[in-house]
Amino acid sequence: MKRALLLSIIATGAISLWSPTTAQTPTFNWARSLGNGPTIRKVVEDHQGRLIAIGQFGGTDVLGIGPDAVELVGGAGNSCFLAAFQADGSIDWAIGWGSTGGLNGADVAVAPDGSIVVTGYFKGTLDLDASPTAETVVSAGSDWDLFITKYAADGQFEWGSMLGNAWDDLSTRITMDGAGNVIHSHYVKGIMDMDPGPATVNFDGGSSGTGVMSKYAADGTLLWYKAVGRAPSYMRVLSNGSIMVSFSFGGQLTFGEAPNTITIGDATISGAQAIVRCNAQGDPEQGTFINGVQSVKVEFGPDGSAAMVGMITDEADLDPGPGTNIHVPNGVYDPFALRVNAEMEGEWGVSWGDDSSEDLEAMDIDGYGNVYIVAPLYGPFDVDPGPGTYILDNPTTTNGYLLMLRATDGTMGFANLLIGDALGFVQVSGIRLTSNGTIITHGAFRGTIHVDPWTDSFNLAVQTAQTEEGYICAYGQQIGLATPEGQGAAMPHLYPVPCTDHLVINGQEGVAPYRVMDMTGRILLSGLLGTGPATLDVSSLPAGAYHLQLTDAQGSRTTRFVKQ
Repeated sequence: MKRALLLSIIATGAISLWSPTTAQTPTFNWARSLGNGPTIRKVVEDHQGRLIAIGQFGGTDVLGIGPDAVELVGGAGNSCFLAAFQADGSIDWAIGWGSTGGLNGADVAVAPDGSIVVTGYFKGTLDLDASPTAETVVSAGSDWDLFITKYAADGQFEWGSMLGNAWDDLSTRITMDGAGNVIHSHYVKGIMDMDPGPATVNFDGGSSGTGVMSKYAADGTLLWYKAVGRAPSYMRVLSNGSIMVSFSFGGQLTFGEAPNTITIGDATISGAQAIVRCNAQGDPEQGTFINGVQSVKVEFGPDGSAAMVGMITDEADLDPGPGTNIHVPNGVYDPFALRVNAEMEGEWGVSWGDDSSEDLEAMDIDGYGNVYIVAPLYGPFDVDPGPGTYILDNPTTTNGYLLMLRATDGTMGFANLLIGDALGFVQVSGIRLTSNGTIITHGAFRGTIHVDPWTDSFNLAVQTAQTEEGYICAYGQQIGLATPEGQGAAMPHLYPVPCTDHLVINGQEGVAPYRVMDMTGRILLSGLLGTGPATLDVSSLPAGAYHLQLTDAQGSRTTRFVKQ
């Protein structure tokens, strides 16, 4: 299952975007309390290197402590905030909004121009514009309805819309492509008008509900929607327009809208996680799944590869291909991690655990594909998924640990207690890797906690005893660059996978010189490709694995394909 890495450097000096780097123990950068009330739900990075966060608060509250703290004004029950943090942790700006019946922010995404979209669900009347100008949407009934809203890079309201009917309507994910178009996923039960504009485009999701993917232009105009059966819980748009999605399911599932569908799984499957590549129109092209897993988190690389973590509660096959990589939990359930390449072949899969039950909170990947995991720690625990032993212990009743697994084979790069102190407790709920490799974590804490687990040089303390405060902190490491969604150079899109006599290549800019090499770096084919999609004749190649190198306006990029 472990795949050899291309080590040879070809004449142009191009290497795969996913080449590994030497593991380094991070160093503490900064930490700050969010104050008593606000907590972060998700963090993304914008084009200026700022951290864009959405989170929750109640009523009227204050985000942050100190001279840059911002007052948040919400509504009844839960309210939502959107904030921009500078690279040093200071608050650039923040806005809050709420509704008369409650509000939950589900997801946030940033376009290359810095504009921001947020989705979530609400009840009652919701004002999406935090300025004195009102921009209200009203829920269709007493159940939850969903909203999508867009803000400029400085937090100024641009547009917002509501989708809903008499049933609960819940958003699952939102993302943006390089042109600023918005891709959104949610569930529809009953009849819903899918067009937030003046036109009526009704869709009947049935009495049990149907997953839908929709695409909107940068101005909020509906471009298309597809009834896909299962609403993706994870999405990423690649630079060539392909949409990578992942979702949990059981049994046999048909994904997509007829006549463009694929079938995944079978009747024997009780719990699985699917990975599907769709084209720019939302039609599925290829899919696979991992069986026997639960509570899964997924992140996609810019080449369409995927890293996945979660729990195994019974026998699980961590190889999505025809082979097997069987893991059985030592306790009631154990953590696992795996990597699937852009051809949807399993690269590696690992699990770890003892006779207790441990779970994971969140994960992300860096620009080399290394996997970073944050998880709670309740006592002595071996966090090394390999044959070695690396015990982390907990000075408090509740703590967390940070684990990095190498992209090449899933071995442990490093592991550390993340935050902890005998005088307080912490709940680590999220992690994000920035473009320079900085590790951002967020969560909530009580008492006094060490946020520098290596030198104990910095503490956070709650302002009022016996209360809980949200926090965000950063750990630095110099490891190279990640590729934000919809931006930068990414691997070209190759299909079919595997190919036979011809390979279609999409994602190159202009006329692109190419080379096809075997796994030793020997050049077998070379020439020029036109602007994608372009077709390459590979009929002369024997069956096997090859590397394709392209050189265009995005630079030199090398990716792998398989010929049958």
